[in-house]
Amino acid sequence: MATTQTSTALQAGNVFATRPSLNTTTSTTATATATSPTKPTEQRTRPYKDFLTPALHRRFTRAALLTLAACYLTSILIRRPSLLWIWNPFSLTGIRALLLFLPCLAVFIVRVSNMHIGPVTTGSKIDTVWQTITSWKSAHTLAWFMWSAWFFGEVYLWSQGPDAHLEWVDRGRKFEEDVWEWPILNESPLFLRFVWLWLALLQTSAHLLRDEDGLSIPQKDEDWTKKAASKLPEPLQELRERMPRILIHTFQLLCGLVVAVPIYWLFIRKSIWPWFSVFAGLFFSGLSSDSSPPGPKHQGSLSIHTFASSILLITLWNISNAVFTIFVIQPPLRREQPLTTEMKDAQGNISTRSRDPNGSLLNGLKSKKEVTKAFAFWELCVICEKFEARRKTIYTDVDRKEGSTWAQISKYCLGELDTIQARIDKAQAPSAASAAQHEGTSTAREEPRGLPKIANRGVVENGNVLQKPAKADFAQHIGNAAKSIGQSPDTTHVVQARARKAIEWGADRLLSKSEQQQLTRQNLASEANSTITRVLQSPVGEPFRKTFDRKVSLVVLGTAPHGNRANIVHASRALSALCVNSLKEDDYGQVARSIPIVLRTYTAAITAVSTFVAGVAPHWTDVEFRQRDRRVKDVDEVVLVLKAGLEGILLAFGEYADAVGVTKRELREAREAVGRGAEMRKV
Repeated sequence: MATTQTSTALQAGNVFATRPSLNTTTSTTATATATSPTKPTEQRTRPYKDFLTPALHRRFTRAALLTLAACYLTSILIRRPSLLWIWNPFSLTGIRALLLFLPCLAVFIVRVSNMHIGPVTTGSKIDTVWQTITSWKSAHTLAWFMWSAWFFGEVYLWSQGPDAHLEWVDRGRKFEEDVWEWPILNESPLFLRFVWLWLALLQTSAHLLRDEDGLSIPQKDEDWTKKAASKLPEPLQELRERMPRILIHTFQLLCGLVVAVPIYWLFIRKSIWPWFSVFAGLFFSGLSSDSSPPGPKHQGSLSIHTFASSILLITLWNISNAVFTIFVIQPPLRREQPLTTEMKDAQGNISTRSRDPNGSLLNGLKSKKEVTKAFAFWELCVICEKFEARRKTIYTDVDRKEGSTWAQISKYCLGELDTIQARIDKAQAPSAASAAQHEGTSTAREEPRGLPKIANRGVVENGNVLQKPAKADFAQHIGNAAKSIGQSPDTTHVVQARARKAIEWGADRLLSKSEQQQLTRQNLASEANSTITRVLQSPVGEPFRKTFDRKVSLVVLGTAPHGNRANIVHASRALSALCVNSLKEDDYGQVARSIPIVLRTYTAAITAVSTFVAGVAPHWTDVEFRQRDRRVKDVDEVVLVLKAGLEGILLAFGEYADAVGVTKRELREAREAVGRGAEMRKV
């Protein structure tokens, strides 16, 4: 493999040698600028969101259509119509499907408003729970799921016939020709509504704790290369792969009904029934005057409707979540081309105008919005690895106010790698507050040297020396004694000695020697530590552990406000691909002048992460930590990507190290960072 890549680099070296000298003069640069394609200065570059937002809208529409199909199937299952009306969308089945789509649309609203890239990174599980509960999106998510459950319940109750016994008033049965039971309020619909709202609370908790709003962007070739080669993904195939997880989650929420039943019977029904009776009396006449809940009469039918409606509601929620994720995390492509590329229809007419594709992409790379920036880096990575024609424009686009396209892209990519070392340096540097506290403590403990001066001692009593002192009472004697002790130059030691003697005198008379031995500071500290360790090792203490994985991920992958792993991976892959392909495609030699700083940045990032992971101490709450556990999966994958990028650059420019300005020391450190120093010495 190394020999093949080396030969490729040698072949590319011929092209590299035929290009102008690396020490490009001003005249050469001017000539390059004059011959390079330029864009009009008055032209306005479209923002990246002008391309991303329509793409997300199209994906949202496709996800909605697939969800609507699931709602149509649910509409058939709620109340099976005759065979003639099943396939007629203009029947009650179609109307019910449209109404059932509104609860699913509430899930889409939650996903769009809370959408973010990367996982929520916190120190411990309890920190994640606290951060989730105290955030505004928790109330927002709960409100929409509550509305979704309520509306679904109303559609479900409306779809049932009289034989379901789910009406508000039970008219009673006929005993004789003109004798009927007294009509009473039916408790079954009230119980069902509580069950649906309870499921909404459970679904909200699971949605937030599992971070369903986070989009896990694919970062490996096998994750999205097949999607990039096809016009559309296979949503049904991916949905089928997610069905086992959907069924497991549905079963878990159904288990929550075991808690809902006693809560309703013990707390809810007695407190809400009087209000329900008064409200129902305004609309229904002739009801029984009994104000106590009568209890459901048709318990078998109620149980069937409870489980059936719960399964359908939870399944619709999970399908809506899965379909939204499937469509949104598609690669940033349209018609097998990058989003910012100018599109033409079959007749040659421009359907998507993009006169400055690179400028729009640069706007996305420097965007402050998390989703926009992440998709821009993803598109950059796709362009640099899959689209040769578009990649060549990055080298030739040199006429920009803020620098050439390559200069700006390399700045943004190197900036993502520099943040790793910056976070590690910040984590390893002692805080200013702790340093000031340490300085204050050392100053306070500093004792004066030499003998104390008499003039420095305070006056014990300040009175008239010519006047005969009056006879002092007991309280005055106590006060004088306390004042003398307080004004003594060695007050602390005097008080401690007297207190210690008093404690020892009492302990000798109340406790035995063995009991006194157990009450020493060392024994008490040991008992407390062992108790805390046992609690942390138990399932109760697991959420409070600040594990080594979380501690390292917080520093390496970042927390602003979520992990930055996707941007780091895509920036590294894009920058490496641009450097390697520049041997054949960079006619102006821009990339060659940047190789030293690129190598230094890659080397510094890899070395910093490796040193930090090997030397950082685990938190004292991580009681399950072992030295062999110094492997963090997400961080290891990022390091492997960095090493692969650095190795590719070394194979391409290793033999031109002196020409591009890379010193032998930097070259050796880069080889050692890759971990193949002995194998790459010939490069």
